[in-house]
Amino acid sequence: APLNLRGGLGTVNQLAVTVGLLISQVLGVEQILGTDDGWPVLLGLAICPAILQLVLLPICPESPRYLLITKQWEEEARKALRKLRANNQIEEDIEEMRAEERAQQAESTISMTELICSPTLRAPLVIGVVM
Repeated sequence: APLNLRGGLGTVNQLAVTVGLLISQVLGVEQILGTDDGWPVLLGLAICPAILQLVLLPICPESPRYLLITKQWEEEARKALRKLRANNQIEEDIEEMRAEERAQQAESTISMTELICSPTLRAPLVIGVVM
């Protein structure tokens, strides 16, 4: 996904999960499907998204970024980009991913001990874990 959409797309996924939980809780109320006769229907409704995902995921192309950066399979990344993009900016996208890979390699990494012991990183870590 383009950089300006990545965060939003990740949020949409979590929002869909949360809305699904809300709907399942509402449908599980005794007056709706929370009865001896209704629970198989409720279970069947929960299985529908899993079956849909099982059918649709095999036809979805792999992430070009994963193929290029992690697997180093440039030709497969180009094929995936051709499936995903309506325009012919494939070379620009490949170069952008390469630049991102170089930027990631230039960044320093820290160990878990450094993360916990660093006073500047400890507070964000605690906030992230508590949330």
